[in-house]
Amino acid sequence: MARSLSPDRPLWEISVIEGLEQGRTAILMKIHHALADGVSGVAVFAELFDLDPTSPREAKDAKAHVAAPIPSQVELLARSSSELLRRPAAALEALGSTLERMADRVDELVKDLASSTPSLLAAPRTSLSGTVSYARNFERFKLDLQQVKEVARSHGGTVTDFAMTIVGGALRRLLEERGETPDADLVAFMPVNIRAPGTEGELGNRISARLVPMASQTRDPFDRLDMLVANGKALSKTEDADSDFLNEVADAAGPTVASMAGRLIDAFDLFDHLPPVANVVVSSIPGPPVPLWCAGQKIVRATPLGPLMLNQSLNITLLSYIDTLEFGILACAKKVPDATLLREFLIEEAQMLLVEGGSVAHATSA
Repeated sequence: MARSLSPDRPLWEISVIEGLEQGRTAILMKIHHALADGVSGVAVFAELFDLDPTSPREAKDAKAHVAAPIPSQVELLARSSSELLRRPAAALEALGSTLERMADRVDELVKDLASSTPSLLAAPRTSLSGTVSYARNFERFKLDLQQVKEVARSHGGTVTDFAMTIVGGALRRLLEERGETPDADLVAFMPVNIRAPGTEGELGNRISARLVPMASQTRDPFDRLDMLVANGKALSKTEDADSDFLNEVADAAGPTVASMAGRLIDAFDLFDHLPPVANVVVSSIPGPPVPLWCAGQKIVRATPLGPLMLNQSLNITLLSYIDTLEFGILACAKKVPDATLLREFLIEEAQMLLVEGGSVAHATSA
């Protein structure tokens, strides 16, 4: 999963893995975030599947399509520069708007230092921080979706609140196992879907993000859940104002400039010295509530995997499928060699909420 998609080919990839236990076959699908975010990716890939095992497939005549040559980095930079020159007023307006928004956000961060909204430098530095290697660890487990919803709703929260609760507790325990005791709450980078209703199947990336303190210093999982629910309601009040902020910054810089900056940071291992923006990426994606079929075979399980970005060595992504909630854990093997232990802590934190919440806890990790 660490291998990048080749820019010389379409920015998606599908691999068929045969010979698994019980005669099963797996389908591994990768798609670049430039093409689709989690919501649109699920909708687009869903077109590959059927709603019943006998759905007929009509053969369609494929017409040859000759794509234009792929431009080089120099050509891309020249194009973006010339585009800005052709539209100077729009460019200045976008830049001015972005700078104004950035100034407003800095002002808000100063005013909210005593509130529950974390600043860009609020995340404590831990052994999870730093340059991400190219080796990966992968773990997964699933919970009963209805049980999770019942516990979350009983506290006025959502499935995402439940997930953040167990992630905060599990990461605190993992760091304690390593002999670390952060003096502040761990912070999650959480992508937020800002798609308009009815655009789920459209390609493109329409996400913003939140920095969410995970109340990891609070040991009781129910107190932690209540704090996250209250914090989520407070953050949602500012979501509309901030939803396009990151997109505006990216538009002002341009994709080529942003890409070159990212490569420069990676080349000099600057993330080993810069303060972390967050300690973990946590993402929640709604999946199909009904069974899917492929070539007459039922899809029995769907596991999500999110990318490792910036100096984030750990990504935990949730995907609902029928009546289950699947957790996919992708980690830098250098920074998180104990990913299996993290999975166990996540399951234990979930079981504490489910059992004491009146549900019969059930988690499957294999």
